[in-house]
Amino acid sequence: MRVPFIDLTREYKYLKDDIDNSVRDIFTNGRYVLGSKVDEFEGEFSRYCGTNYCIAVGSGTSAIQISLLSIGIKPGDEVITVPNTYVGTVEAIIHAGAHPVLVDIDESYCMDVSLLEAAITKRTGAIVPVHMYGMIANMSEILSIANKYHIPVVEDACQAHGSVGNGKRAGSVGVCGCFSFYPTKNLGSCGHCGAIVTSNPDVASNARLLRYHGMVGKRSSSVIGYNSIMSEIEAAVLSIKLSHLDEWNSRRVSLAYLYHELVSDHVVTPIMSTNGDHIYHLYVIRTDKRDVIKSYLEEHGVCCGIHYPVPIHLQEAYRYIGYDHGKFPVAENISSHILSLPLYNFITEEEVSYVSQILKEGVKIC
Repeated sequence: MRVPFIDLTREYKYLKDDIDNSVRDIFTNGRYVLGSKVDEFEGEFSRYCGTNYCIAVGSGTSAIQISLLSIGIKPGDEVITVPNTYVGTVEAIIHAGAHPVLVDIDESYCMDVSLLEAAITKRTGAIVPVHMYGMIANMSEILSIANKYHIPVVEDACQAHGSVGNGKRAGSVGVCGCFSFYPTKNLGSCGHCGAIVTSNPDVASNARLLRYHGMVGKRSSSVIGYNSIMSEIEAAVLSIKLSHLDEWNSRRVSLAYLYHELVSDHVVTPIMSTNGDHIYHLYVIRTDKRDVIKSYLEEHGVCCGIHYPVPIHLQEAYRYIGYDHGKFPVAENISSHILSLPLYNFITEEEVSYVSQILKEGVKIC
């Protein structure tokens, strides 16, 4: 059996008629950007997240950058985040003119809140917790510390579409939340696009201005902005998929528990949850035989991944930030042991069972 890491064609086949009809309407009316489909999706997604506003943008990275600028981040400010995240999180901080300050993680793969307060200085302009792999960070404690120092929190919810913590959706807890709709996400479109959700009218207004050249109307820019917009086709696809998101997330949780039942005696499995705070964007195990196990799985037709193999501070582009090897021992240790198994909306129980069988064989043999 061959098990792909993800097969997006299965999702398309399931939604084919709805997607084809919606996209056909766009080609018929000839409006391809910032039209009614984007407006509709913004309204639907803000309601889903429990916020007053949604601003569609060109990517998750742009969502973070524009959010930081919209809350007033300026050159020289510091923004706190974690070392085990996709580079886009830190890129966005840097492109917003700020200096990244990193805080190690804990066993949840999210920020270790016990280390957060020590990282705060007079220059701290924002905190960007990352809801890693679909697990919502400890937002109640993060907000408690942030509020103590009057620091805004911008959520990187790019992997957490639909996660819930303390009754609130990911993205709705901080001053704003940032999402990526890259095709492989739990809620994925057909290209690069993202969104900012917020209930703060000033942040929403600033973000709308910045996403499209700072233009008021179509001919005059009031500020220097960006070209970061969502297409009508992307918005149409997202609106169709959004109505299935909770159902798909529930299925991911069930499949994650099947993995856990089958392999937890052989590898370290992720924190398991049924209360909605983990929607398993990725199912990430740990083993000290990671590289040989990965090879064994691939030899037997199982595609897998590593998210992420090198912490931010050890990547060449970000060494200037000033952290040496050993500074973040948990993130550094975990990065050498993690392995992402196939898990997506339309993977089958049979495939999960096969992956688990090959994994167990590999652990014994290797």
